[in-house]
Amino acid sequence: MVGACNQIYGLDSTRVRDLEPPPCATVQFSAPIELEQFDDEHNNETEFDPQLSATGLELWYAAQPEASSGPSLLFRGERASTDEPFTVAIVDLVGMNARSHADPALTADGRRMIFRVDTTPPSLFEAVRQDGEQFPFDEILPVNGFAQFGSLGVESFDLTWDGLRMYIAVKQGQLWLAQRDDRNKPFTKFIDLGMRNVHFPTISGDELELFYTLYDMGSSGHSLYRRERADVDSPFGAEALVLDDGADPDIAPTSSQMIVGRDKSLALLQRRCDD
Repeated sequence: MVGACNQIYGLDSTRVRDLEPPPCATVQFSAPIELEQFDDEHNNETEFDPQLSATGLELWYAAQPEASSGPSLLFRGERASTDEPFTVAIVDLVGMNARSHADPALTADGRRMIFRVDTTPPSLFEAVRQDGEQFPFDEILPVNGFAQFGSLGVESFDLTWDGLRMYIAVKQGQLWLAQRDDRNKPFTKFIDLGMRNVHFPTISGDELELFYTLYDMGSSGHSLYRRERADVDSPFGAEALVLDDGADPDIAPTSSQMIVGRDKSLALLQRRCDD
């Protein structure tokens, strides 16, 4: 169901659980672990914009069939345990599969997901559910408040684990922080983080690490970079190369795992973090 605004009542409490990501023993992730392409019905498609739930039991991603000029579609995978393969199906969340869908971003509890639909400028929608693993969602509503970016629109983004902040990259690669007071209200505060050339940002659970690709390389750019900072009130530090063949990164709330797009498919990277 698509409503007129993004104020949602009765589905979600204002307070969300605390998250204390464990410190990671190493900055460097493991070599990418390639995942087989998921959907045999749509062979040779390019898979991108992956989003793995905190439980590892739900996977969202976008895909566009090879040799097709049609829109990219959202796919949803689910499994009963992390030892099993995903069962994957195409999802038309807002009845707009004539438009490309992309960039799904989940909160850590799985009860909120924001995604993009390629209208002009791009439109953002928020899907809400009472249980972090149920499907379909209870409500799917437009996310308002981004008109200030005009025709630039929001090209890519990541939602923080609690759903209160979004790190957004507009066209031209400008990085902004959008904030809201609670998850039942619109985003009302926007801060220019002073960073440029950022594409497909993803933020760690503690918001001290930022991963992204470079805007000036376009969607074909497959080098993954990282910046870190000492605390959330400090600017991010110097840029460092993480992976020379990976795009569309998504880091888990615990910071121990990241999923990326790579060679038309998806891949997992892992690193050791304290329990």
